[in-house]
Amino acid sequence: MHEVLALQHWARSAIGAFVLIAVALQALATDIFTAPNGLNISSLRIGNGTYSNVVLTIGTIVTLPSGTSAKGTEDSYNPANNQLMVQAVQVGSTTDYNAVVTVGHLTSIGSVSGADTFDGTHLHVPYVLVGATPYYNVVLNISLANVVALHGGMPSVQIDQYNASAGQLTIPAVQFGSKVYTNVVLKVAHSDIVSVGLTESVLYSFGTSPNDGIM
Repeated sequence: MHEVLALQHWARSAIGAFVLIAVALQALATDIFTAPNGLNISSLRIGNGTYSNVVLTIGTIVTLPSGTSAKGTEDSYNPANNQLMVQAVQVGSTTDYNAVVTVGHLTSIGSVSGADTFDGTHLHVPYVLVGATPYYNVVLNISLANVVALHGGMPSVQIDQYNASAGQLTIPAVQFGSKVYTNVVLKVAHSDIVSVGLTESVLYSFGTSPNDGIM
């Protein structure tokens, strides 16, 4: 009896392990290298955003590929040092793992999730830092008059950052329809704030309204 129970337990454990391995393998998509130095990435993590179908060029190799399997399931990029962690990349008929490279330049981004979205009137900001304080699910009334710059290129910061002294919001990426714009700078005032996803909380004071900063 004990042997049967032990065998059943082992079988359940083995099946569970196989399922986890299958899910991990399914989640990991292999990048495609195109000569002379192009790279096609299906999923790239930058801060809170997941960027899909990214095409860029490789600058230099920081760390050579190593191992026979990926250490993670998604490529990641650090704007602070311009380094890209490549989990798995197909080079000809060979697949290399766990390489670190710098990015030459960004060619295109298909879409981004977990970042800002713009519907033509309202900018939805999932997460923004005002100084050292985070705010969540901020909605702003935005028009072309608010745009200071559209720099493009690889995101220079990981998350939205608001500069209180300049009254400017720096955005790593925003999805607008079928297009993704990167390194967007907006002039934002208190009057542009529609809502913040915090209740009964003191927010940053953008102006001099009597109820300024209170939701």
